[in-house]
Order: sequence, then structure tokens, then C-alpha cells
Amino acid sequence: MLPAALAAVLIVSSCGGSDEASTTDESSTVDSAVGSEVVGHYADGVYVSYAASVESATKMGDDIEAFLDDPTEDTLATARKAWLTARPDYGVTEAFRFYGGPIDADDTGPEGRLNAWPMDESYVDYVEGDPEAGIINDPDEYPTLDTDTLASLNEAGGETNVSTGWHAIEFLLWGQDLSEDGPGERPATDYTDAPNADRRSEYLASATQLLLTDLQGVTDAWDPDGDDNFRVKFLALPTDEALTNIVTGVGELSRGELAGERMSVAYTERSEEDEHSCFSGQHDRGHRRQRPGCGQRGDRRLPGRSDRPLDWPSSSPRTMRPPPTSWSRRSKPALPTPRRSPHRSTSTCATA
Repeated sequence: MLPAALAAVLIVSSCGGSDEASTTDESSTVDSAVGSEVVGHYADGVYVSYAASVESATKMGDDIEAFLDDPTEDTLATARKAWLTARPDYGVTEAFRFYGGPIDADDTGPEGRLNAWPMDESYVDYVEGDPEAGIINDPDEYPTLDTDTLASLNEAGGETNVSTGWHAIEFLLWGQDLSEDGPGERPATDYTDAPNADRRSEYLASATQLLLTDLQGVTDAWDPDGDDNFRVKFLALPTDEALTNIVTGVGELSRGELAGERMSVAYTERSEEDEHSCFSGQHDRGHRRQRPGCGQRGDRRLPGRSDRPLDWPSSSPRTMRPPPTSWSRRSKPALPTPRRSPHRSTSTCATA
């Protein structure tokens, strides 16, 4: 019922200046009531979706921690599987961007730390032809790899200088994608007896903790139990403005971001280095999981885990277990840009 109502409300609001759309106060009141209900269900859906992402990302964090405690091919495979499970839950939430919400508000939104792409791998770690590339292999310049350090380095000096988020973690789990028909094949020994294995472990732990912290912050901003969070302000907006924000998020993701930057560019350039999630070989799967976010509905089958009831998040724990000592936050002064590898200037997933 409400999906149809949303369409009707949008049509009416797009013709808001016509005499027919305002013939009686009664019809205007009905439209406003339906619009308010749609906006309320949207806010519920955003919260449920982010909470689902926090849950699966926290499980990923647990499996990454287990891998770092005992780096073997089996524990690495488990951590990779957890990333593959968690990433699609985040993909659903990408339709909640593009209108200055908590995910991408100017100066405060963590979207760039969570999801920046494309990524120059040599900014973070070794690449084919340059075993000493990256932040990890430069202990003199970057003696500490805590969350503050990684956050300060993200996109410093260029948008491909990605040091945090889903794709940095993906690269640290899979390594470069040098195959034309498969994902990267980073060995577990990169975390045991390879050069700077301990720093690689510290980096992966910090990147994971930063992602969890950022995700939890965005989720809290939409929490129905929040006293003065973004959700409260969003529901207080004029109905037409809130509906415009909803449609803007869906439209910008489906058009410019998904159809344009993530699909059209990779296709027209015939280059795997422009593919999202190329390290794990999940480019197509990622796009399929972003479509449900574009189809955000006004009924109780909400994005994210559609089998969960509306009140699921409020009855589930939303706190992450404390990170191990190596994940603790420490202050860090501004840092210079690390040495870039001459072998790589942008993402180096295998080119077709």
C-alpha cells in the first residue's frame, strides 16, 4: 500500500503549485499524512539497514581478530568469507547518501573513510615490482599505525590514496588482483614471517576498528531512541523536503554512482582496475546488493535483512566488544604523504 502511496505523494508534490493539487484542505491533509508515514518508514528502514551492517561488520571484525591471533590459510579464508558477507549489507545503505545526512555531511560524514574508491594499493602495502611500497613498509615515517593515523592519511594528497574502509581491508585480506579470472591471492604468511608482518597486522586491526566505529556512529544517528540525533531532525523536516532527500539519495546512487562511475566507466574503459571490489572479485555481486537500497520501500519489508521485524535493532545489542589493546586509539600529529610506488598510480586490479 505505502509504495503506491509514496509514488502518489511524489507526483502530487511535484505539482505542488497547481490548483488541482490544492483544491481542498482535506486532500492536502491526506497527502501530508501519507507523506509523513512514508518518511517515518524510511527512517525506520535506514536504521534497520545500518544496524544490519554493524552486526555483520562486527562479525567480520571478530573473524579478522581471530585470524590475526592465529594467521593460517584457514583463518584467512574465514575472515575473507566474513568480509564477503558484511560488504553486501553495507551496499544496501548507499542509497542513504547524497543529501547531507550523517553518512556524508560536509566535514563530519565518514563515507570517505568507509567506502573510498579507486584505491592505489601501493599507498598502503607492497605491490608487484615494488616490495617496499606503502605505509606498512615505511616504519621510519609511520611508526604507529593506529586509527587516528590511518584516518589522517586517507585521501591525503589525492583521492586514490585510500588508507581506510572496506576496500583497504579487502586489499589486506586478498592482496592485488593480478588474475584475469579470479580474486587476489595474498598468502597468510604475509602476517607471519613476511617483511613487516607485525605492522601489516596492526594496520588491518586498526582499519577494521575504524570501520566499526564509523558504522556505529552513523547507526546511532538514526537510532529511534536518540534524543537529539539526525533522525529527530529528519522527521521534523517539511514532508516535501524529506521526500526530496529520499528520492535524491536513490536517484544519485542509481544514476551517477552505480550506473555511471561503477558500471559504465569499467565497461567503456574495458579495465578491471575500475571495478569496485576487484581484489575479492565481487564487482557484479556488489552492484546487485546495492539495488535493494535503491528500492527502499515504505512497508515493513525494509532494506538490509528483510526478514527482520521493524523493532529488531532496538532489541539487539548495539555495542561492540572492546578491541584488543593493539587497536587502541592514540593521538598522532599530522603526517607527510608516504612514498608512492612508480609502478602503480591507480588501482591495479588486473587489466583486461
